[in-house]
Amino acid sequence: MKKLLQVIALTFLTFLCLFIIFLLWNKFPMLPAKFKVGIIHLPDIKQNEPHGVIRVVTYNIQYGMGLEGRRTENLNTWDFYERLQKIADILKEINADIVLLQEVDFHSRRSNNIDQSYFLALKAEYPYIAKAPHWKIKFLPDFATHIGPLEHGLAVLSRYPLIDNESRVFKLPEEAPFYVRWLYSPHGGQKTVAEIGSTNLTIINLHLEPWAQKTREKTTLKVIHWIEELKGPIVVGGDFNAIPPEAPLKTYTNLEDTPWFIDKKQWDLENDITINAFRKLPTFSAAISVEAYLKNEQESFTYPANHPTQKLDYIFAGKGAEALKGYVFKKAGPASDHLPLVAEIRLQ
Repeated sequence: MKKLLQVIALTFLTFLCLFIIFLLWNKFPMLPAKFKVGIIHLPDIKQNEPHGVIRVVTYNIQYGMGLEGRRTENLNTWDFYERLQKIADILKEINADIVLLQEVDFHSRRSNNIDQSYFLALKAEYPYIAKAPHWKIKFLPDFATHIGPLEHGLAVLSRYPLIDNESRVFKLPEEAPFYVRWLYSPHGGQKTVAEIGSTNLTIINLHLEPWAQKTREKTTLKVIHWIEELKGPIVVGGDFNAIPPEAPLKTYTNLEDTPWFIDKKQWDLENDITINAFRKLPTFSAAISVEAYLKNEQESFTYPANHPTQKLDYIFAGKGAEALKGYVFKKAGPASDHLPLVAEIRLQ
């Protein structure tokens, strides 16, 4: 019996050591918390002439899956091309000057190694691409046969020159056990600068934590501090994964997708600070104001795309930029699980 216990203990320790080695190998080299990323220029695509009012769109594209597909499907390259082409057509119809994208894959096995930011820029005719990966691993067992490397994050497409680009990787929820953290997608932020005539517009692209409220709130406060340190006009947008504080229904549509280690009883959505923190920034205005939201709540819903029941996506502007108006582009339909949010921004 003693020898059997020794064998079991030795086997367990061996497995544990191998698992730790695997985790270190899988993330090596680990992405730093903050790092610069180069900008891609497509010289054959014409850039826009500068003007005082620009159009900005934020769109979580769910790495090209779309609500019509299932994650367990073994989608081939042409399946993804078809889905991404739908998103490109949507972007062409919106005709924004600057596009903020979330949940973008760059050369990931699960999406057949397509650089989705490059594909969308090419098809929707955007000459500048700024990528901001915040999740990069060598091995991801992601349903069906989609097993292999993954690089995933944010991207900004622009019809104006981009002159700077930085990616930030946000911390994972403290609740996540060490043995599942490698499977939990970290969220992130991106800062890039668009040169619009003589004006440098700073763009903050965000994808915030969906389920761990305390983690999201801590990240939000860090982002607010980040914004406060910046000079000149700023546009902040993305998938904030938080409902407006005045929303009558204080719950999430994606409640059933919450990981098992997140204690939903700890949620306090009535006192969630995420959205109000951005609203309290001096000089900042929202694409869809509180008054407009309360007047017709359903017109502001962005999720889920096939039957929207809540607002999770936002655009704010300040410090010399003003959000004049905004709307949800409902024609996008189930090309993703989110609908695009569009804003008209005046540069002062």
